Amino acid sequence: MSTPPSTAKPSGDEPACERLPSFRATAEALPIGVFVADSRGAFSYINQRAAAIVGIAPTEALGLGWAASIHADDRAPIIDAWQQAIRDRRPFALLARVLRRGGAIRWIEVRASAVREREGADAWVGLVDDISERRTSEEARLEAEASLRSTLNAVADLVFEVDTDERFVRFFQPRHRAELYAPPERFLGRSLAEVMPPEVVTLGRAAIERAKESGETQVIEYSLPMPESERWFQTRISPRHGPNGEIDGYVLVARDATERHHHLAELQLRRSEAEALAAAARAADAAKGDFLANMSHEMRTPLSAVIGLSELLRESDLDPEQERFVGLIAASARTLLGLVEDVLDFSRIEAGRLDLASADFDLRQVVEEALAPVSLRAAEKGIELHERIAADAPIALRGDADRLRQVILNLVDNAVKFTEVGEVAVEIRAAELAPGRRPALLVVVEDSGIGVPTDRLPQIFEPFRQADGSTSRRFGGTGLGLAIVRRILAEMGATIAVESEVGVGSRFTLTIPLVLAERAIAEPAL
Repeated sequence: MSTPPSTAKPSGDEPACERLPSFRATAEALPIGVFVADSRGAFSYINQRAAAIVGIAPTEALGLGWAASIHADDRAPIIDAWQQAIRDRRPFALLARVLRRGGAIRWIEVRASAVREREGADAWVGLVDDISERRTSEEARLEAEASLRSTLNAVADLVFEVDTDERFVRFFQPRHRAELYAPPERFLGRSLAEVMPPEVVTLGRAAIERAKESGETQVIEYSLPMPESERWFQTRISPRHGPNGEIDGYVLVARDATERHHHLAELQLRRSEAEALAAAARAADAAKGDFLANMSHEMRTPLSAVIGLSELLRESDLDPEQERFVGLIAASARTLLGLVEDVLDFSRIEAGRLDLASADFDLRQVVEEALAPVSLRAAEKGIELHERIAADAPIALRGDADRLRQVILNLVDNAVKFTEVGEVAVEIRAAELAPGRRPALLVVVEDSGIGVPTDRLPQIFEPFRQADGSTSRRFGGTGLGLAIVRRILAEMGATIAVESEVGVGSRFTLTIPLVLAERAIAEPAL
């Protein structure tokens, strides 16, 4: 029966191989550890490299059993394997940890074979190598692979590696998606053309060629037939570089994009439907605008005739009652004409046909012409109408005088309409703006009318809306005046703000960017 590796001193009888000078010379020249031991495991020879690996001097090692250097946790199974090798007289190999002096642990690999001596006993000649760095690298690699596998298991992507011949050399799919995709054996060792439909092969080869030329990741999308339904994939193809920087293959990361593809298709369908609806709405708006414009033009002609004939009739010999009737006819016709003008303007604005003119004009004349049509109605209601143009307000301006006149007229007409007693004032001055800002004109229209509740203020600029239904029934109108004012001001790049208090009145403030006239305008004659 064989015994455990011994710790006894050498007997003095050295194995024949060890007594050869050439053996010792060769062993000492090798970059690997060499030892000779008896069947008990006691060293009769150990070269410098082997002693350095184990961590003792060669002279100290002689006669010691190699088992003494093995880490305690590894020792028992290795001794059993050594004894079995002796019994079977077959080569012995081990991977184990050695505990060096000072507590350092190194991994070693040992390979030994029996050599029959003349005396009939066996000597074991072996090689020992320090594989600590290799072992550390291998452990790091295994740890990295385990970490990568855990990471990939947490995502829904498939990862392939193909070589430069387009053959799959590695394949990984998450465990939780294993029921959906093909097993690895369908891919490994086979080419792209063997496992993919022709159209996907063409798409993939083109992307691989682009990745090869540019060195950058390429993205492709394609569909694949599956047992239950067709599925879409998005695959990122990146070059894989070898140790010398050359491209030695490609990494393919495929993601199931079926749900996203369906969402995009649904979104595209909804977008197309929305565009069709928008086009239909635009066509309907255009038709409505054309209809309103045509109807307004058709109504303006007879209304103008009614107003003109009423004025002529008033100049004839009428009794007081007849003159009152004619005045009512003319006033009603003017009211109706104003409504028609509002509808015509609004339809033109809605259809995008509001074009602003650009010409020199006199601000004083524009204000005078804007106030003239409402001054008579203000006087009839006993309302004082005031206007003031400050000295700092520029008079000679360039822009659309007709639209500015319309804005002032609408605001003043609105103020007179909703004021029963008191006054309506129009003030125009230069706006005080921060340095560097474009000059602007400040137009303020203030009245002592019925006012608007705070919660209703946002509504008064909406088309066909007034503060409430009772206002419309009491004062009339279409509710388009302020909507038209805001749209015109927006085209001018101007702003409008309103302050109001029920029973006190309202104040509208316009800030209109200025463009000065190219030529000065003469002062009016005194």
